[in-house]
Amino acid sequence: MQNLDLYAKIESLIGFDEEYEKLYNIYLNILSDYKINSILDFGCGHGGFLEKSKDIYKTLGIDLSFEMIKRAKSKKLNAKRVDIQELDERFDAIVAIGDVINYIKPHELKNILSQIERILNDDGLFLFDLNTLFGFEEVTAGSLVIDKDDEFLSIDAEFDYDVLESEITYFKKQKNGCYTKEKETIFQYYYEIQDILKVSNLKLLDTKAISMFGDREDKEIFILQKH
Repeated sequence: MQNLDLYAKIESLIGFDEEYEKLYNIYLNILSDYKINSILDFGCGHGGFLEKSKDIYKTLGIDLSFEMIKRAKSKKLNAKRVDIQELDERFDAIVAIGDVINYIKPHELKNILSQIERILNDDGLFLFDLNTLFGFEEVTAGSLVIDKDDEFLSIDAEFDYDVLESEITYFKKQKNGCYTKEKETIFQYYYEIQDILKVSNLKLLDTKAISMFGDREDKEIFILQKH
């Protein structure tokens, strides 16, 4: 998995809160059709989904970003920075919301999916979304520049050979008037559902195509089950 601490710092600048609220609600609507008591939010970020689900289910969120977990804990959410391989608990459902699976490198995919299967209860569900090809080519690829108060952000994203490479440059003004600079390159990978199924024993139950950033479908949610 990648270090997304810089992304955690710039997330509020990018500002897709409304779109992610919509996505969280879609997940909750899907989950309500199943008998579920416990949920693991894999790649929970700052805990947006945990906030909406904590009064409905027993929840735990995990993420590898120190910054993301710090923000989640500041909201008194049940979240911790831990690798999924270290978890011994079992869950009725696991969710990976907002491109989490797209951030996993191809050679790590099989192991991550096997860990998800390991900690799912029998008949447990794994819900996740993937960016569509349109989502990569027409929504996420391109350049973004934000100049706001004491912060400056530049993102240049190029999609080629099924890989989205995003170069992030972030400047923040300090109390002494000087600016700090942080730079990171983040990769996302285009997967089709067949890529997931061929390296996993989980069975596909259903799919749901959605549009987060326009009228055309840019994400697809998949529901898998452990048998």
